[in-house]
Amino acid sequence: MKIGMVTTQFAEVGGVENVVRSLSREMREKHEVHLITRDRPQNTEDFSRFEEVHIIENTDSYLNYLSSGRKWFEENSGDFDVLHFHNWSPIIPAREIKTPKILTFHGTTVDIFLGNKQYHKAPIYWMLEEYAINIADKVTSITESHLEPFFVSNYEIIRNGVNTEKYLPTETEEKRQELQDKYNIEGKGILIVAQHEENKGHRNLIEAASKIDQKHTLMTPSTGPLQREIEEIAEEKDVNAEFYGKIPEEELIELYQAADIFCLPSWNEGLPLSMLEALSCGSPILVSDVADNPIIVDESKAGLTVEPKDVKDLQKQLLKLLDSNLDQKSENARNYAEKNLDRENISLQYQQLYSEIAK
Repeated sequence: MKIGMVTTQFAEVGGVENVVRSLSREMREKHEVHLITRDRPQNTEDFSRFEEVHIIENTDSYLNYLSSGRKWFEENSGDFDVLHFHNWSPIIPAREIKTPKILTFHGTTVDIFLGNKQYHKAPIYWMLEEYAINIADKVTSITESHLEPFFVSNYEIIRNGVNTEKYLPTETEEKRQELQDKYNIEGKGILIVAQHEENKGHRNLIEAASKIDQKHTLMTPSTGPLQREIEEIAEEKDVNAEFYGKIPEEELIELYQAADIFCLPSWNEGLPLSMLEALSCGSPILVSDVADNPIIVDESKAGLTVEPKDVKDLQKQLLKLLDSNLDQKSENARNYAEKNLDRENISLQYQQLYSEIAK
């Protein structure tokens, strides 16, 4: 089967991009997978996961994409058995083509700019996303909450997946201690994996951590526009923090393994891949009460939720989690990931869907 993965951009770092890479990697053994995306400055130069890459030219603005994209899909869509659109905006120029179309919601525009469930503040986006839903032959979403504002019945929930054979807990406590020494972790290791951006909650985590008496180390890989400012705040608040910068995947896995808990106090989310990776590595989690995070916490029995933007609640929940039975929560996390988050099983769900709509 020839499958086209369609995105609005394809940056080196990004949740949607990581999911598309992962899905394409799993499918290339049996299918021919192409990437179709706009010509944007954010695009990476690494397209090695795909059989072929199609960059739709003259699409620097969305208005240009509506015109150039429509022409491209009219001329080329017949070459594909299925087109899989990731988020709503790429599908609108393809509204008139006959090739079967799947639309997957990884998040919504309103979630990104205003926070979860704020559509009353931006009705134009609600109308555009509702329109996009009606173009698709099948709709999937990584969370139930993304689809709550819309009139849609023909949908499936397919969560993001993780390579559970690669994202593993350490085999022994001695090995975990070695990793804690390697990454300069003193006391309890509190890991946050997110770009240094305002809505990810680094400031609140530093503020809450500064009020915890237990000896701890705040662990933060990644980069972002606020990195220097966040480093200065940690120094000002006298928080013991390690900033690792951009690191390879192997070291990221070691950080998950070394951490005592994973914390992501973000203001809005889809279904954060870092949370799923943490679970697969056996890390207890503390995540914001947004989107489907509470469902994952409840199903996994591996952590707690916190009110977004609430420093006092974050401090309270950090202490509560650190004082709980972390060994049991770690075991629960790994068991849940193996049963529910395995990337290969997620890929099989999509492949079955492709076969159904391509008939």
